[in-house]
Order: sequence, then structure tokens, then C-alpha cells
Amino acid sequence: MNGEPDIVKELRGAEKQGEMKELKEEDEKISQIVDKNPIPTLVIDNNHIITHWNKTLERITGLSAEKMVGTKKQWKAFYSNECPILADLLVDNKSENDIVTYHSNKYHKSTLVEGAYEGEGFFPHLGDDGKWFFFTAAPLRNVNGVTIGAIESLQDITEWKKINDRVVSSEEKFRSIFENANDAIFLMNEDTFIECNPKTGEMFGCDREDILQRKPYEFSPPHQPDGRDSKEKALERINVAFAGEPQFFEWKHKKLDGTLFDAEVGLNRVEIEGKAMLQAVVRDITERKQTEEELRNSEEKYRNLVEMGPDAVITVNLEGLITSCNTAALKMIELPRDEYIGRHLSEVGPLQEGDMPKYLEGVDSLKIGKTPPPLEFQFKRKDGISGWAEGHIGLLKRNEKIIGAQLIISDITGKRMALNELKDAHELLFTINRGLERKIQERTSEIEKLVKQKDEFINQLSHDLKTPLTPIMILMPIVNEQLKDVKSRDLMEVINRNVYFIKDLVDKTVDLARLNSTKIEIVVKDTNLLSEVSNIIKNSQVLLDENNISIENKIGEKIFVKADRLRLGELLNNLITNSIKYTLDSGGEITIDAKEEGDFVTISVKDTGIGIKQERLSHVFDEFYKVDISRHDLDSSGLGLAICKRIVEKHGGKIWVESPGRGKGTAFYFTLKSGKK
Repeated sequence: MNGEPDIVKELRGAEKQGEMKELKEEDEKISQIVDKNPIPTLVIDNNHIITHWNKTLERITGLSAEKMVGTKKQWKAFYSNECPILADLLVDNKSENDIVTYHSNKYHKSTLVEGAYEGEGFFPHLGDDGKWFFFTAAPLRNVNGVTIGAIESLQDITEWKKINDRVVSSEEKFRSIFENANDAIFLMNEDTFIECNPKTGEMFGCDREDILQRKPYEFSPPHQPDGRDSKEKALERINVAFAGEPQFFEWKHKKLDGTLFDAEVGLNRVEIEGKAMLQAVVRDITERKQTEEELRNSEEKYRNLVEMGPDAVITVNLEGLITSCNTAALKMIELPRDEYIGRHLSEVGPLQEGDMPKYLEGVDSLKIGKTPPPLEFQFKRKDGISGWAEGHIGLLKRNEKIIGAQLIISDITGKRMALNELKDAHELLFTINRGLERKIQERTSEIEKLVKQKDEFINQLSHDLKTPLTPIMILMPIVNEQLKDVKSRDLMEVINRNVYFIKDLVDKTVDLARLNSTKIEIVVKDTNLLSEVSNIIKNSQVLLDENNISIENKIGEKIFVKADRLRLGELLNNLITNSIKYTLDSGGEITIDAKEEGDFVTISVKDTGIGIKQERLSHVFDEFYKVDISRHDLDSSGLGLAICKRIVEKHGGKIWVESPGRGKGTAFYFTLKSGKK
């Protein structure tokens, strides 16, 4: 030891003064008191050196007095890192604020010992699950009042804390149950409410203050459903419960606004602080009562439906004995009910003994979760003629336990007869169909032959017409140059226009014939729509200018379609040319637009031309149809829009036309599949 403890110094001073013997005896007494004390205790001097560490403290900390006395390691018993204990702070005369700084608010001044502090703390490293200790630390002073050390004792309050926590937890649990219960809970002193939970106010439609100090029969109608006086009956129940016999009954209650509701009430006597009181638990069963009433009505309806139904309904138990049947079943078996119930199903019908294996097989299938097919069997009718019946089997269960089976049996004699007649009709129809198929095949062969002849005729006609037309078209300009007089030139112009009309008609007729053919193939590619439309507009610009028509292209540059570029150009050219033909001589406007809609692009060509009457709209795509023959007898072959329709259909799209009427313009729409950008 570096230096002597203060107590030793005191002893030396006392020796010098002739009091050595008395001090030694006093010290021995103190040591014996500390060591023999059953309360864990330690003593330190004013240099914080441990002077006493008793046996009890050794046991609870696992640290011996031999290792601790003479050291300043008192903190090791309580903390993992060096930290002043309460006794250390008292030796240093620390203020209450300093103590709070080190140990928060866990300690406070003792009300019994002057200058002492006490408090409690949890030490997880002591014992198996940690220990709670109550600490008391007091300063040690000499005769002159000077602090020469401090004594600190510990009291193990672990079990007390556990019990207290359980009590607090239990109180909180029961308080939570009371506050959050879905039933109204009252506490009654004699016949007066003195406490209730929040559900009570909700159930009775009022505040807690409206219930306390009032009587239960004040929240009841004058009379109960059995006709008895509510007050009289309530007091009778209360008195019986106070006598120690719990009560449980149904009651008609009344809310504060007068609304009646059904309730279940439980009354039990309880002892609180030595005084007998009643606990009342009230449950609103209005909804349950309504459900029960609806269930009774539903069961009654079911019984009526079963009883009045046209199909026989029979129930049997697990032994096959009949337990119930409806009127239809009795009519089928021609027995009175009392002679039918209780007998075996195979004995009295309508199932016969030979049908029972199929019936039992169906029951076994249902037991393993499979649905058996309908059971068909014969039975004897009243007139002695055998009839046919169809039975559907179902299991009867109670609390998920199979208690029997139900048979729903329909008389299908008429149905079987109808099926036989239908079978005969089917056979006849089959024979007729085979004859029709042969005729259709013959006609189809004839039609295919005619179509082939038509295609060959058109191709030959095209060749035969084009052959003489070609030299005529070559020679006409030469002849026209040699004509001198104006009249002859005008006649030649008429001839020239008609020749070109014939050529256009031949070309379009052949084109339409090819498009109608199933053999024609189109080469579809991802095509930029704006680029294609721009090219067609550019090629048509001279014709647009001649007719004083402006055209607006609104198509976005990022729109692509899947199309045969040659056929797409023909389609757009026909629609633009059509708009030009049917625009007023004074000029007009054409607008082309497109928008993407899912997997398709819808393209529109709108003009401000003469429009189309509603009754003519459905014919515009017909072959050789002309909207206005009087104005354009040689300007149109009547095949352009029909060709447009075939082109769109070959691409898997659709085309249609809209017009508000004559003089209000026309709008053509068609769809093509969206292409990749």
C-alpha cells in the first residue's frame, strides 16, 4: 500500500493521545458488525480505499474481501468500466447535482439518515439473469464532524421487482381488457352503476357521466318481452346475484335516445376492498338475433322449396335408413310417409337393390373429394310402366362429420324419350348433311372452275384490249399534230380521253381481279408513314395545283407501319385522287393525319369536297359505284375505292368512310399494323 489509510492515521493519533486501546476495540466492534451483517455492506475511507467487505457481499459479487480490502476497486462489483459508486461520491462531498450527473435520477436523499443517499439499479452481470439492488450510502464522520469515509449497503430486491412487474403488468392487462372489451362492463354498488368501460357509452349511445349513479332498469323499456315489469325483474336478478348465484340471461335494453336493442347480460358478485359489489357484462346481440331470425326464415323457405319442389329429395343415415323425404318422393314410390321413413333405401325404392352398388360407389367418391356422375336407374311408375330417373348424391355433415347422404331424384322419362327422338333426328340430319356436303363440294368445284375461267377471261381481255390500245395511244399524238383545223383537234381530244379511260378501266379491272385472288402475296416491311405520304403528295402536286387544292400533312415523323410500299402508295394515291375528283371547282383542302392506337395505326384522309349522302355511304366501296355520275362520268371507273378496300384487307386492317352530308366534306379512315421504328 502506498501510504496509510486515514483510519490508521486516526488510530496512530489516538495512540499518541493515550486512546489507542479504546479505538482498537471500537474498530473491532465495527468490523464484527459489518462482517456479521446479513446485508451486503462495504466501507471505504476518505481516500476511497476499501476497509471492509463483508461475507454477504462476497457471495453476491463473487469477489473476496482478501482481494478487495485495501484497494480502490469497489466499482468492479457493479460496473464493467471504472466508475465512482455512491459511497465514493459521498466521501468527496459531491453535491446532489453531481450525483445526478453520474447516476441520473436513480438516487435520492434518504429521509432516515442525514447526508445519506439511497436508490436502486439493475446489474445484468450479477446472478444468472442480472440482479436488482436497493442501495443506501451514508458518510462516516469523526467526533469533529469531518468525513473520514463512507458505508454502503445493498438489498437484493430482484424478486420484489419481478413480483411488482407482474402486478403492474397484470393491472395493465386487466385495465386494457376492461378499457378495450367489446362488451359493456359495469360495476354496481347495490343497484347503482358506479363504474363502466368506454364500450358502455358506445352501446347505450351516451357519455360515461350519463350512466354513473343511475339504475340498470332506467336503461330498459317499461316491460320485457315476456310482459314482466323491467324494474321488478331487474331487482330480482340483482338480488339473486348478490346472494352468490351468478346470473346469465337475455334482456331488452334501451339506449339514451330510446332505441331498443337485444342484449345478453351476465351478473357476478365480486369482492372489492372487502365490499360486495356486482359486475355486469352486457353484450349487444341485436345483429345475432336478426341473423337467427333470418336463418329461421331461410330454413323455412328451404323446407318449403324442398317440400314443394318437383324433384324427389330423400335423406338417409350412414346405415342407409331413410330419415326424411318430400312430397315428390312419396308420389314416386307411392307410399305414405310413416311407412317410408326408417326403412332401408333399397327396400322401398325408388332405388332397387341392383342400383345400390352404384349408389355406394358415388358416396365413396364424395368421401375422398371426387364428384360422382349422375346415377341413372329405372323405377316403376303408378301406371305400371317403367320410368327413368336421374339421381344426384350429396353428403350430409354436422360439425364437419359425415352423418348421412342426400339424394335428389328427377324423373327423366320424358327427357329420355326426347333424347331418343333427338338421336333419330340427328341421324336423319347427318344423312341430309352428307348429301348437302356432296352437293356443296360439287358446287364449290364448279365455282372454282368459274373463278378460274373468270381470271383467265380477265387476263385475256386485258391482253386483247391492251394490244390494240397501245398503237392507238402511240399514233394519236402524231395524228393530232397533223390535224390543222380546230374542230378536228377537239374531236381527237375526245377520242384520246376515251381511249385513256378504257386503258385505266382495263388496268384497274385487272388489278382488282388480282387483289380478289387468294394467290396474290404482299411484301410487308416496316415503313415510315410520313415519308410515303410525302412522296405521294409530291407526285400529285401538279394535279392539286390545277384544281386549286391545298393539302396538309399532319403525320408524325416517328410513326411506322407494316405495309407493302407499292400497295400503300396505290392506296394513298387513290384516296387523294378521289378527294381531288369530288372537290368543288373553286378549290378546297385535304388533310392527312395518323395516330397510334395500340397495335394499329389509324390513318385519315379528309377533304372539304361535295360530301356523301348518308344512304350512299354503305356503297362507296362497291365495285363500279359512282357517288356523282352527273359530274364525273369519265373521270372515275368506280373501281378505285374497291381497290383501296382490298389493299387494306390484304394488310389485315379495315377501312371506312364518314360524311356529315352533301356539301360538308368526306373523311376516309383505314388501319394498318404498327411497325418497328
